[in-house]
Amino acid sequence: MRCARQRRAAEAADFVKKGGDVDRDVAGGGWTQLCLMAHYGAEGAVGVLLEAGAQVDKADEQGKTP
Repeated sequence: MRCARQRRAAEAADFVKKGGDVDRDVAGGGWTQLCLMAHYGAEGAVGVLLEAGAQVDKADEQGKTP
């Protein structure tokens, strides 16, 4: 599990480095990268996305926030 979390952090960093929109719906239903990484407990990826300016209060289609 730890290895998967580290991989997600690296993927998030790569996503940000390539200019990815951290607040874009990436999974349907209004789920952003931050929502997904928080859901999976990928703390390193969450940190990367927050440093890149991801909105912590952006709600999905059900009104839930990360």
